Parts: sequence; C-alpha cells; structure tokens
Amino acid sequence: MDYGGSPPAAGGVCRSSYGLNNQPLAALAIGGTRPGNAVFVPAPPEELPALLTSFEKYLHAENGLPPLVRIGLAHVQFETIHPYLDGNGRIGRLLITLLLDWESWMNFFLEGVATIADEAVAAVREVFALISEDRQRLLAAPGASVMSIRLIEQLPMHPVVTIPAVVRLLKTTKPTAGKAVQVLENLGVLVEKSGKQRNRKFAYAAYLEKLRAGTEIESR
Repeated sequence: MDYGGSPPAAGGVCRSSYGLNNQPLAALAIGGTRPGNAVFVPAPPEELPALLTSFEKYLHAENGLPPLVRIGLAHVQFETIHPYLDGNGRIGRLLITLLLDWESWMNFFLEGVATIADEAVAAVREVFALISEDRQRLLAAPGASVMSIRLIEQLPMHPVVTIPAVVRLLKTTKPTAGKAVQVLENLGVLVEKSGKQRNRKFAYAAYLEKLRAGTEIESR
C-alpha cells in the first residue's frame, strides 16, 4: 500500500508535539489530570520520531490484508501514538478519508490504463487488418505493378503523398510514380484530397480514419 509519502512527513508531525526551542512537552494524559490517574497515556514526545517512522513504514508495506482492514489498523496505530496535543481524532479521521480516496484513485487509474491498453491493442489489430486487406486487393488487381506494390508498403509511414514525394520514395520517374498512384486510387486505397488538377495530394484515407478513431473532439 504505497501512498507516496516520505520520512519528512513524520518529522513534521513530531515537531508539532514539541514545545518551544524543540523541547519535549510533558506526556499527555487522556481521561485524567495526569499520567498517574489517566485512562490512557500516549507515547512520550521523545519516542515520536521512531513511532511515526514505524507508522509510515506500515503505510508503505505490503502485508496482504484487505485495504479496509489495513486502513482501520493504520487509524488505530495513529490514535495510539497520539502525536498532537489536540486534534488527533480529527487528523485520524482525515487519514481514513485520504487513504480510502487513494485506494479509489488507484482503482480508477488502473481501470483507465487497462481500458486504454485494450483499446490500443484493438486499434492496432484493426490497422494491421486494413493494411493486409488492401495489400491483398492490390495483389489481385489486374493493373498491379511492382511500383504500386512498393508504394502501398510505404503508405503506413507516409499516409499522405504527392507525385513528387512518390518519385523520391520509390526512386523512380514521374510517369511511373503517377501510374502507381493511379492504381491505388482506382482501388480506393488512395483518395485525392486537394481537389486540384496540379500539385495534387493523395491520402490513405481509411488508414488515417483508423488512427483518428476515438481522438475527435465532439462539438457541442
């Protein structure tokens, strides 16, 4: 049950139970006027550093107990140490709330991580399935060429291309690059996005749509 605390936290509690010039106060007496007739006598101030260090170690330790049992024991331990002159009950109850919230936060965080991981795995599978399907469609197409096959292999890394970009990617001529793009456009793999006759841009639209899935910001 790691709550991310650190030893200085215990030091702060210890200092609150000391008097001026860091001198120890007299021992507290609960249910009486002095230790001799008290119902309960907490630990003397000089023992607080060691006791609070032990308390923090318990918060960080893993002992296999259910969270509610561990939090209950932590509350009992804190109240038994009774480090403050006043307000120990309030601090102890606040401690329960904080630890319960931490458990809830950890559950929420881990559930979120698991959900996102599952969604990421599913998205990757869909992307790979799309690439494989489009490649198979190209291989079965009558106009498939070596350059069009090489181009479709480049599209996952370069999902938006121009004819000059294809020339550079495939190290080929402009007419050959244009034919490779046309083959993929005819299959619906590439979609022309610029709407121009010159300097046209082609996008692997279905692939980009898969990558964008779940990332859109809905307008209200």
